[in-house]
Amino acid sequence: MKRILSFLLLLAATMFTTTLHAQGHFDWVKSYNGVPDYNHRTDINAIVGSVADSDGNLYILGEFTPGAQIDGTDLLPFAPYGIDCNTKSVVIAKLSPDGQLLWHKSIHTNYGSSTHGRGIQIVGDTSIVCMVMLSRAGARPRNYAYFLDTLFYETNDFAFPTDSVNGGMFLAYMEFGFDGHLKEKHFLSSACIYADGTVMRTSSFLYRDAGFNCEAFTIDGDGNIIMAHPVSTGSYFFDDSTFWGYRLLIDGGKKHFDVPVPAFTSASNRQIIKFSPHFTNILHQQFLFEPDMTNLDMIWPYITSLMPSGSDNSIFLLLGMQTGFDDALDSIRIAGLANTRFQSENSYEYSILIKYDSLLSPQWLFQLDYENTSDDSTLRNNYLFSAISKDENDDIYCLGRIWSLRQEQIYRADTFNINVRNGVFFVRLDKSSGQALSAGEIRSHKTSVPQLLRHVEISTYNNRVIAQISYQHNIHIRDSVITRPPTMWSTGFFVWDKDGHEVQFVDYESPNPKNEPLGTIQHDSILYLSGQLAGGGTFGDHTLTEGYRAFIARYTDTAFMTPYVYNDTTGNGGGNGGNGGDTNDVRIVMAEDGNAFVAYPNPFRQRVNIEYSGQQPITAAYLTDIMGRTEQVELSATAPGRYTLDLTARPQAAYLLTLVTQDGHRHTVRLLKQSDVFGN
Repeated sequence: MKRILSFLLLLAATMFTTTLHAQGHFDWVKSYNGVPDYNHRTDINAIVGSVADSDGNLYILGEFTPGAQIDGTDLLPFAPYGIDCNTKSVVIAKLSPDGQLLWHKSIHTNYGSSTHGRGIQIVGDTSIVCMVMLSRAGARPRNYAYFLDTLFYETNDFAFPTDSVNGGMFLAYMEFGFDGHLKEKHFLSSACIYADGTVMRTSSFLYRDAGFNCEAFTIDGDGNIIMAHPVSTGSYFFDDSTFWGYRLLIDGGKKHFDVPVPAFTSASNRQIIKFSPHFTNILHQQFLFEPDMTNLDMIWPYITSLMPSGSDNSIFLLLGMQTGFDDALDSIRIAGLANTRFQSENSYEYSILIKYDSLLSPQWLFQLDYENTSDDSTLRNNYLFSAISKDENDDIYCLGRIWSLRQEQIYRADTFNINVRNGVFFVRLDKSSGQALSAGEIRSHKTSVPQLLRHVEISTYNNRVIAQISYQHNIHIRDSVITRPPTMWSTGFFVWDKDGHEVQFVDYESPNPKNEPLGTIQHDSILYLSGQLAGGGTFGDHTLTEGYRAFIARYTDTAFMTPYVYNDTTGNGGGNGGNGGDTNDVRIVMAEDGNAFVAYPNPFRQRVNIEYSGQQPITAAYLTDIMGRTEQVELSATAPGRYTLDLTARPQAAYLLTLVTQDGHRHTVRLLKQSDVFGN
């Protein structure tokens, strides 16, 4: 009866996490590729965005050249001129949880097409949305446009569902059901409006119609569409008093909106526009910078992403800025935050995060500050936020990289410092105030980077922060070191808890500096990873040989299903959140009487410490697994009433540890074993 009771206690405590706590492992790895483009580059083939639905299906948005395949299936079914047509094309595809390609759609023209808006969005767990920039086929020989399942040559170009401007470009906004059918599409293009009301809609050297050049977009909880775009149309920027603004044409002019732009603003300015669902109306609009800032032409801003809040339809905008001038940012202000100054000391590149409310009014701005440690003005620093995410509590996470030519630097965020040099970090922010709550770092002997040239993703769930990185030389994880030759680069994914403590690192063993780790999507126990490995790589039992430029992988760790609990018995800490040493171990007690004992750390990785306070001596100890199998184990005494139990060889799972005392009483505690530090 006692054994049955112990087993039921274990089952009840772990009914949705028990056998789910097996060792993490790679289930499968897929490669995708295409022919080199006209510059003989193969790294043009890449996944630029991915999302997962509630069933664990993966949806990808990628850019490929002809010849690209997954599992032998051509991703570009139409290439009228074969591999000679080596321009970039766009693919939308769905993969099942076991990696099977379920459907795919392609968009390409002889001029090429590209993704816009920073990736792919999932809406209400019913559909996905993405945007693509492409040009019409026009009347020239050999011109064509392949849009999903329809081919348009110059002979039937009139049928293309967009406006009638010759040679124009346009932005295609598309919503697909999970079964791949096109639920909704809209085509956006724009034209200049002069001060006298004239609308420029003809092609010329300086003036041409152009697609609405969306840098980032998102969809809020009400289905409203928010876009951020440069204040320009085609190749002409609004820096001339003869221009009044621009006309945004929806679906070939069936609907249009005339949007004024101050004539004195710079092409570097950005505008945020909020549309009602289906582009019915413009609800709100806001400039990023104050339009009359004199130094706007001295900076090169770029918007990395837009992300909605889960509760109040506020929007978070991640912005990067480059400048070659030390004082370029001194007079620049965010529109609506006139009293907020940028920190602009001797850096080449900066990043900030801005929160906008549902009316697109800015609420706060977050930027790291740093303290100079050298008088040498030639030594520059910069830091870049490359991805944002939010957890189940709507706290905001920024993933970034710090690069410094100084020997030392201190980056400050509210109440703590980030001491990493030439490496990766994240910062967690309060959604309401923008206050920095914690940070995590990656410590390497040389440098580590998230790939900043494309679309990086960060996953945050169940007290885990997960990001892919490339690193050079050794990398540190807690009190261990992964050793690599000084010249070697490799790639893997890193895991912290939300307070910045280092949890684990999984290495792909791919030695090449041109690796580009990109997507990181978590769904329950599944982690989908994507990127490019120039030198091949090893994913557990799966290997990509050198020459495979791109990959999609599925990593499963059932420990992801439950919140990670940090325990530090060394006093060394492991992150900024730990303030250099958090020794408050979590202790779980579940006993049948008052003579309880505690076992810690819990969860544990290798050994468990035991403290017993009962008067009766211990006569035996038993370990019960989830299948109800019980075996006697030996405790090693370290002091009166204190023991250790080595469970290094045991698989990652939940257990019951039972102590039997001389009077026949049984004292039971539940233990949870996590993966080893490196997740092997």
